[in-house]
Amino acid sequence: MSLNLKRVALDFVWPLDKRWAGYLNPWESFVVECMECGRTGYSPQAREMSEQWRGVVPYKGKTPLTMQNPMGFEKLRLGTLCWDHKSQTKKRICKTKIWRYNDRMIIEELVEKNIAHPPRWLVNNCAYLTIMGSLAYGTSSDSSDYDVYGFVMPPLSIVFPHTAGEIIGFGRQKERFEQWQEHHCLDKDALAGAGRSYDFTVFNIVKFFTLLMENNINCLDAIFTPVNCVLHSTKVGNLVRENRRIFLHKGLYHKTLGYAHSQLHKMTIKTPLNGSKRDADIQKNGFDTKFAMHLVRLSYEAEQLLSTGDMDIQRDREHLKAIRRGEIAEKEIRDWFSIKEKTLEKLYSESKLPHSPDEGKIKNLLLECLEHHYGSLDKMGYVQPDAAMTALREIKAVLEKNRSILGN
Repeated sequence: MSLNLKRVALDFVWPLDKRWAGYLNPWESFVVECMECGRTGYSPQAREMSEQWRGVVPYKGKTPLTMQNPMGFEKLRLGTLCWDHKSQTKKRICKTKIWRYNDRMIIEELVEKNIAHPPRWLVNNCAYLTIMGSLAYGTSSDSSDYDVYGFVMPPLSIVFPHTAGEIIGFGRQKERFEQWQEHHCLDKDALAGAGRSYDFTVFNIVKFFTLLMENNINCLDAIFTPVNCVLHSTKVGNLVRENRRIFLHKGLYHKTLGYAHSQLHKMTIKTPLNGSKRDADIQKNGFDTKFAMHLVRLSYEAEQLLSTGDMDIQRDREHLKAIRRGEIAEKEIRDWFSIKEKTLEKLYSESKLPHSPDEGKIKNLLLECLEHHYGSLDKMGYVQPDAAMTALREIKAVLEKNRSILGN
């Protein structure tokens, strides 16, 4: 068995003779083995050719498999065409060398293992799921939790209660689904037995749009995550990501700065549990580096959005990781934020973002998403206010035109 020498940080701590989970593929627990190639990457025909090449079985072909026979050698090297018995043709089946990824959602996997417990209808109606937290920000460690954010298309009666015979404000009101949150969903089989803990926050699409319109920074982060962080996205999910900039307005300055100040306050005030990792962090550095990291992250995000109307949430990950490791002193962070506040104030006054959300445009996007999922909204008795007003104006114009005929 060969050994690989890896470069690690000076403060890297890990037990001897135990494989570090950070070198493992985090997606391995969500894939299924390709039954066609048997983990070789070869089709049955290519595997037979390989065995003939190595002399394991007698050679059956007419043309010898040699380096001087490029066509035969190339077929052996690639070996990606499998025989499809239904169509009686060769067909590309195996798309990867060893594994074919399973397209089932993480939530579905954890529900089957009785680890996560969402509403029964949620799994089949998720429109968008993305990795959040330190994994999305590019600051994760091997022990980081797996934070998942997203939104779901709930049953029709939740969005339009009248379709179930309910009258808002009359009689006993049914409980409205706004979000499903579940934390510390531990999958002990993940990462080759090292285990992984999941935290889920999945919103009703209407609630999600409301938070986006308010420029809730966590929800904005969720639609600005890198593409490789998106775990699941339907056409509705893609539609929201493609139109994510319509949610932005100058209100994000006040919202994000408020969050940043709360992180600044918690840096030295909030007391963690004795013996916890955060407690050890404070004992070592004199302040909570995680709150400090989020303080800086929020400032950078506000800066990007106000100045460009776009955001790369991993742009400043090296600075954030240095803070998390305790390489930057508390005073330096506080001084940095004091200067950054003035920069943000200037950007706020100069930003080309609108002062308030374009509610009409956002509502139209929401209606488009709802119609894409539920079908035409006309049959549900929904009439867009703009369309109703247009119809009334047309009626009024006709009446005015024919006033003489109708009589005053």
